[in-house]
Amino acid sequence: MAPARALSGTASSVPLERRRETLEQKDVQDLKHNEEKGMVSFRTGAFGIFGLAALRYANLPYQAWEIRPEEDGTVTFQLTTAVLFLEFNVKDGLICITLLKNSPNKSLKSLTGTYFKFHKLKRILKETGVDIFPEYDAFCYVENSCEKHWPMEKHLYHNMAELCNMFNFTWSRWNLTAGRRTVVMQMREYAPDKPKQKNYSMLLVTPLKATYVDCTEVSQFFNEEEIEGMRFCADLYSLMKATCSITLRKKIEAVSWETVYALSNLLVSTRVLSFS
Repeated sequence: MAPARALSGTASSVPLERRRETLEQKDVQDLKHNEEKGMVSFRTGAFGIFGLAALRYANLPYQAWEIRPEEDGTVTFQLTTAVLFLEFNVKDGLICITLLKNSPNKSLKSLTGTYFKFHKLKRILKETGVDIFPEYDAFCYVENSCEKHWPMEKHLYHNMAELCNMFNFTWSRWNLTAGRRTVVMQMREYAPDKPKQKNYSMLLVTPLKATYVDCTEVSQFFNEEEIEGMRFCADLYSLMKATCSITLRKKIEAVSWETVYALSNLLVSTRVLSFS
């Protein structure tokens, strides 16, 4: 190992910005970035450890998201990020990427249509630079997001996964300004085989209740008043049981628990309710 170099006594007289630029460029030449292959190459005059810094949360915040059942019994999850558009399909506990748009390289093209366990798919996406899985401190670095009450948010993701075979969920523009203890999204009963679907209802969820409110996505202002005749329901699953028919409830109870587990893991990791 080469001996450490002594610092020059005149280093303090050099401006800080100039010293930083000298350190960054020292012993590194011919830097090249191949976006197609996702590779960085350079020549160096010294042997050692090199570090690369990248903007991790370039895909946050999200622009839109949607969950809907398909005719074959699978579930589709679409996510529009700040850069990419991704479509996932959940089937019997496995998840695959069915569509990826605006990707800077073709590293995931060969994996499209291949089903994986969620944790393996998550690792593959992160290794290829598609990081849509915010950590607990991501709110410190991402603007235009609203961190939701975590126990409420996590429980709601599980409820959404339980209803995924019969209901269509999508984002709402009112959610961001609703505050930390309130989640707002759109929800409707969905039949993939029917050409005409029902209109969306505006769903409001807090740590204390879940209800439908008298408001739409195109309303001039957000109205938190409940629809007349609504009963008290502690969470989304209770709301479904209070407002749906027995036939629909039986179909929901028949959903594959492997699908529920995989979809809830995907939702918990992407945290679409806090970042859209």
